[in-house]
Amino acid sequence: MVEGAKPPPQSFEHMYDRPMTPLDLADLTPSQLDADIRAAAAEVFARVQAWHDSPAWCGGQDDRRGYADVVLAIIDIDEVPEPVDYAGLWRLTRAVAPILNHSWPDDPGPARDLATAVEALRRTTVTRLREAEQARRRGGRR
Repeated sequence: MVEGAKPPPQSFEHMYDRPMTPLDLADLTPSQLDADIRAAAAEVFARVQAWHDSPAWCGGQDDRRGYADVVLAIIDIDEVPEPVDYAGLWRLTRAVAPILNHSWPDDPGPARDLATAVEALRRTTVTRLREAEQARRRGGRR
């Protein structure tokens, strides 16, 4: 990089990937967090479908189990009502837990795209919820 030059701006494909200040995190509502988690889960679903339909799909037992975990999690997510408070986000977190707990392959191509989407879901569901809670507490909000 040339001295004094600014790095190129990062591009974030999805809203749930955007960086946030502590104030932004403290201001997140349950509805916004719910929408971010659902969007990240939908991305995982699209990526697992692309992997399943690709020539890279091996169809081994772990692959089939992971695919089923995503499909069943999406069904569970669809049954979770939009939370009215922060505590209500727990049901949504439980619904995506099987996706987060599965060991995903990181092979080139669709499998890597899936693993990247799962990590975005993890950041959104685990990290962002924790950071938002901490920001609300520091700001005296509950």
